[in-house]
Amino acid sequence: MRTLILLLSGSILLLACTSKRNTDEVGQSLSTMKLVNEISESDPSQLVTVDTLVTIGAETYQLIFTANLNQLDEADYNASFTIQNSKDGRVLLMDSLVSSGPQISLGDFNGDKIPDIWLYRESGARANEYGYLYVTGPDKDQFTSIKGFEYLCNAQVDANNIITSLCLSGVNTYTFLRINAKNELEQLGESWVTDGRKQTEEKVMLAYQQLLGKQGGRSLLDSLAQICPLHTTDTFNMESCQTDDFSRMIPVTKKLYQTIFPDLHNYSANTFFIYACLPRQHDFLTLIIYQRNFESENHRVDYMDLVNIDKTGKCLDKIRLAAKDNEVITYEVSSSLHQDTLTVTEQISSEPYFDPPRDTLYTNQYVFKINGRKGIDTLRINRFFEVREN
Repeated sequence: MRTLILLLSGSILLLACTSKRNTDEVGQSLSTMKLVNEISESDPSQLVTVDTLVTIGAETYQLIFTANLNQLDEADYNASFTIQNSKDGRVLLMDSLVSSGPQISLGDFNGDKIPDIWLYRESGARANEYGYLYVTGPDKDQFTSIKGFEYLCNAQVDANNIITSLCLSGVNTYTFLRINAKNELEQLGESWVTDGRKQTEEKVMLAYQQLLGKQGGRSLLDSLAQICPLHTTDTFNMESCQTDDFSRMIPVTKKLYQTIFPDLHNYSANTFFIYACLPRQHDFLTLIIYQRNFESENHRVDYMDLVNIDKTGKCLDKIRLAAKDNEVITYEVSSSLHQDTLTVTEQISSEPYFDPPRDTLYTNQYVFKINGRKGIDTLRINRFFEVREN
């Protein structure tokens, strides 16, 4: 028997279970749907009926869901759904539907702690399951059909009242929604298309974690800290970052970029990535962001920055950690980290190359304290230059 998928999504749950960090909170917060089918009858005409009594609040209702399977492909509607008050027999709702096998389940989809009614519609290609939703109101005998819910693939809800629609095909498409105060479906952000690989599924995880922060669940800092790998080395070596496909980094979405850098407008897709984060100690988070920047078709200059963000996600400090120029080197940065002390050495040449017949090499050395009281504290700055001749 088909049942409503109960998990936030198979892929997101898999990521949550295999993450190096503790993501049990997601798994523990899932709502549980209860299958309430009690009577299922069938006759030669293929008229299938589910007739059951359910208690919602302090009231008992009779739910009758009937489908004529012979008419499934021949009529606009082949099924009907009726809700009656079991005490006086009053019909509270009657609806015409399409269903390939009537089933009824209960679960809270709008976060009011009152069970809502889910009805099975059909299963499409790639086992995509569709259903209807009727939310129960705070008042007695109040039921409302949620328009458009029947078009959501594999709809699921969690304890944060976020509904996930996961459509399975050659690619997987995730859409996050909620039911607003007007009992309308409201999409949260953009839909996400992935190819099923772990790296692309992490994009969905990041988008979901950001939604939790906006919905009053986990804070943005907690969400980012949960999915970002910890930086474990004492140097920032761009040669070891494997930047051919960036599969080991977390893409920075446009919304996250605008949150961190509200005054910058140089975002472009597949340019900014979170390489890692530093261990968190205070009410801010220090990210290591990798930027892939093309000066021309064949000229690429990449940067690695240390970015300190506050609890709203806005940038507090930004420090250039490393730079890599694959064509003409006029600017180099190398950095090392020892406990909470960050040393950054910046070298700038007065000529297009570092080794012409004659140039002036300017060197700036910065020493910072990471995780200081104000986030990143400058300890000292040393500046000197060298006139070089060959």
